Amino acid sequence: ESGDHGPFNSWDRLPFLHDLSDPPSTTPLRNAIEGNFLLANYYALAAVDTDDGSQYYDVQGNLVVYGVTGQKAFFNGQDLRHTGNLIAYTLYGSSQWSPQWPGHPITFRNNTVILR
Repeated sequence: ESGDHGPFNSWDRLPFLHDLSDPPSTTPLRNAIEGNFLLANYYALAAVDTDDGSQYYDVQGNLVVYGVTGQKAFFNGQDLRHTGNLIAYTLYGSSQWSPQWPGHPITFRNNTVILR
């Protein structure tokens, strides 16, 4: 952990070809972050830090405590879905500092946020 990153931090800058779909594709399969207790101590910016092109994450059913924000999507993150999380003792529920790409939304729905 650092003053920027929390317990989960991702980047995605390099596409790769996979054969888990038909036909093979460079579009990633969805990643799940589900059912976790995420503690963003030492004043981490976010417990779930998805920035720098991170994409195709489903963040759901987690207990997120502390940090500045519960969800971070900076610098061209896309196709991120945050649903049904309990986010407690943060300054913000969600932070997004870059525009969303058409057809690739960042969603923050049905989360419970308890601010400091």
